[in-house]
Amino acid sequence: MAATTITLDFDTFGHFETLPAGYGGVAWSNFYTLNTDPGIYCQNSGYKNGTISAPNVVFNGGGGDGAISSIGGVPFKLSRGYFTAAWHEPLSLEIIGRRNGDVVYDTTFTLNTSLPSFLTLPGGLVDSVQFRTSGGSPPGTLCGGGSHFDVEAERGIRVDARVRPAP
Repeated sequence: MAATTITLDFDTFGHFETLPAGYGGVAWSNFYTLNTDPGIYCQNSGYKNGTISAPNVVFNGGGGDGAISSIGGVPFKLSRGYFTAAWHEPLSLEIIGRRNGDVVYDTTFTLNTSLPSFLTLPGGLVDSVQFRTSGGSPPGTLCGGGSHFDVEAERGIRVDARVRPAP
């Protein structure tokens, strides 16, 4: 199988859309788009502060766990991304990569609401990646609350996918 690198762009989706299975060659669970343009959503948040290119970021719905998994058992490598805490800080973001149920990596990062953090993930092919948040408290100056995080659109999640060659 040949490897293909894809940097996902979430700007083609509408406001509060569920990311569809198959986008970027993977399945998404509990990830939604959010338009951070003025007049669309609260401007005093980590969502807006984490936006590098308007209009969309992707976030974990309800502050709950999110996951990315392979389609058809084809493994992939999640290599990097820009992540920001939406409401609470310091927010712990645990990213767990698995292959056939075995943990390949389990890494925790600390996010804040003021700037996106460029995170590089450990190497290794996986068939699922779980995102889990915990901790932090509202800094008192934001217009919401919860253990949500966002991923920036233009320079968002980079997936080094393994794809089957064309016949």
